[in-house]
Amino acid sequence: MGSLYGGPDQAPDGAVAAVVDSDGTFTAWSGEAELLLGRPAGEVVGSRVGALLAHAGDWQVLLADGGGKVRLLDGSGRPVEAYLGITDLGSPLAEGGRWLVLIHRAAAVENLRVDEALVRALLKESRPGLIVYDMELTIRRAAASLGDVTGRRLPDIYDPRDAAALEERLREVARTGTAMIGWEHSMRRSGAPGGRTALSFSAFRMTAKDGRPIGVASVCRDVTELHRSRLGMDLLHRAVTAAAAPLDATRTAEALVDVLVPDFASWAAVDLVEEVFEGAEMPGPDEPWPTRQRQAAGAQAPGRAGVDPGRRGRAIGRAPDTPRMRRLRGGEAFLLNDLPLPDHDVGVRARHLRAVFPPDARSAIVAPLAGGEGLLGVLSLSRAESEAPFDEEDLALITELTPSAALNISNGWQFAREHRAVLTLQRSLLPPSRDRTAAAEVAGTYVSAAAETGVGGDWYDTVPLSSFRSAFVVGDVVGRGLRAAATMGRLRTAVQSFADLDLDPGELLARLDDLVSRQSAEREATTGGGPEDTAGATCLYAVYDPVSRLCNLASAGHPPPALVRPDGSVSFVDLDPGPPLGVGGMPFETAEFTVEPGSVLAFYTDGLVTQGGRDIEDGMRALLRRLGEAQRPDVPLRELGRDVAALLPARPTDDAALLLARTREVTPVDTTFWELPADDRAPAEARRLAAGQLSAWGADDLAFYVEIVISELVTNAVRYGGGPIGLRLIRGDVLVCEVTDTSNTQPRMRRAQSTDEGGRGLFIVAQLVRRWGSRYGRSGKTIWAELLLPPAGAAT
Repeated sequence: MGSLYGGPDQAPDGAVAAVVDSDGTFTAWSGEAELLLGRPAGEVVGSRVGALLAHAGDWQVLLADGGGKVRLLDGSGRPVEAYLGITDLGSPLAEGGRWLVLIHRAAAVENLRVDEALVRALLKESRPGLIVYDMELTIRRAAASLGDVTGRRLPDIYDPRDAAALEERLREVARTGTAMIGWEHSMRRSGAPGGRTALSFSAFRMTAKDGRPIGVASVCRDVTELHRSRLGMDLLHRAVTAAAAPLDATRTAEALVDVLVPDFASWAAVDLVEEVFEGAEMPGPDEPWPTRQRQAAGAQAPGRAGVDPGRRGRAIGRAPDTPRMRRLRGGEAFLLNDLPLPDHDVGVRARHLRAVFPPDARSAIVAPLAGGEGLLGVLSLSRAESEAPFDEEDLALITELTPSAALNISNGWQFAREHRAVLTLQRSLLPPSRDRTAAAEVAGTYVSAAAETGVGGDWYDTVPLSSFRSAFVVGDVVGRGLRAAATMGRLRTAVQSFADLDLDPGELLARLDDLVSRQSAEREATTGGGPEDTAGATCLYAVYDPVSRLCNLASAGHPPPALVRPDGSVSFVDLDPGPPLGVGGMPFETAEFTVEPGSVLAFYTDGLVTQGGRDIEDGMRALLRRLGEAQRPDVPLRELGRDVAALLPARPTDDAALLLARTREVTPVDTTFWELPADDRAPAEARRLAAGQLSAWGADDLAFYVEIVISELVTNAVRYGGGPIGLRLIRGDVLVCEVTDTSNTQPRMRRAQSTDEGGRGLFIVAQLVRRWGSRYGRSGKTIWAELLLPPAGAAT
């Protein structure tokens, strides 16, 4: 007859054995049976089976069924729930057969049945998926969803790299006996279409009765949706965080694609309209879009081939006017799951898509980056054939992510537009970068700070003064942005106005200090005050006279200029700087020193010597070394300026201005001076001396005009000034006539009436000269006038 468990070797733990003959008499009773029922073998052997049954008639039913559940009586007569398994030992019943009876506690059998049902359920269900391995990690049993994989290894089922990662974990479980709980890994079935599946694995070691390891059982669960949701939230957080930091559209785009690749896509790019890069006005809603666009950022997964690295920064042609592009401009993202396009498709749309996406793209998302200004650009994403195509959930995630990125790109564009406006304003206020006068050859360099730092208020200027002198100015306004640039423009205008008065450098800075103090007070009264309302600045003002070769200068909190002499020696000018402009109440000391012709004066702002947190003294020493190494008499100043500006980093954190002036001289041959008494003979003597000098210079054609001008100026000095009277002629590209007296009375030109006997002197002078003016010195004033010299070789 059949057995309930198929044979004695398959009996569950806890089974005990007995042998019954054809008469229903026990012929054998094991020691385990004695322990189970409390009946010794001597009592049981030779007795009938019915004596152990609660119901003696159950034996025949059990024989017919091959076993079953029954109540046995233990040694004390108490019933014991048990299962009997009856196995025919092979002798026909008619010849006196024998049966092997295996006795099990009912609880053990019922637990076994539950275990068997559990295993069957686990093997039948696809979720979770059960796999049973031996110690060599060969599969012995597996869930039906995996197909017929018995006897195979993991590399036969999964991608070899994925299988190797899982096998490494399972070997650790088999070796140590430590269970693995919830280990997640992205797996791909070998040869299966589609992408990877995120699985969560738990595994434990199986042991035999004696504790010997016999294999590993693992349960895997598909967590793709959970993983996708978690990845989406993580991507959203990382993208918003990474893109929010810089006020720079390009860096925002770079942060965005770095977050999306490779976790979400295998390739990503952000293309922006050129106006975003330039900070220019965006195209209007009725204008074609985009007029031009450039790739601001791109990223691709490691090992991916076929993406053109030169595409970064390259202009892309205008997108075709298709329904999808109109939807895109309206703020709608869309999927492209029809890639690659067939080779025979050579239409405008196909050419544009091939220019945008890499050749191995099989699925793509195109999403707009739109702000209040309109469409700023496009985010393009693609996946290769080996990956799962994008779906609607992916599109929804990108749709949720792009508005924050677009907002930051919009902020970057607005910052770039303001930076461009400030930089344009500032550069428009600076003088030409190169100039040449009788006093000096001049070259200026201005380097703005990186866009994210903001334009500051550094400036330089050269102001032509009377008698071939030149003023050199360099300054730095506190703060950044449009306000600093506007303040710089006001100060530059004020310096030029004060310079026109020919003030001493210290006096000029004092007046400028008053102006800055008044501006600060007015701003505080208007806005309520605050650190940002302080209109402070530093400034250095120097005047060089090519006739005397003297340089006078004063500083308001500004570092001293460097002096490079013709012999190559370099040093800073000894200067005692006053307080910055706007402090008020302190004088500014004027220093004076002689400058050899051919020397180079280097005026600069602190941005040139303090970049990167460098100490200003270290920076000034570095400046001296660079000037000493680069300066040669034959080196153009512009080239010298580039060498010095190389001290700055690639992305400066502060503006820097540099003004180089190579000094010249008016030789003694081209100037002459006479001292005249303050009497009626002085005008005639002045005319005679001037005519003689003009004849020596070969400028007799000017004698008539010069005599009239000098006669009027000397007459005024005799009549309204005091002696002695100085007369000086200076020849350069113009002829300068100077008359000096000891009076501080301001000369004033007026229009005389027809009946007036005088008052026409300065009016006559003004009609004959190119320009005229006056300046004050320590012991009086000087009236000067400039006359144009006839061209060389002109007919007399």
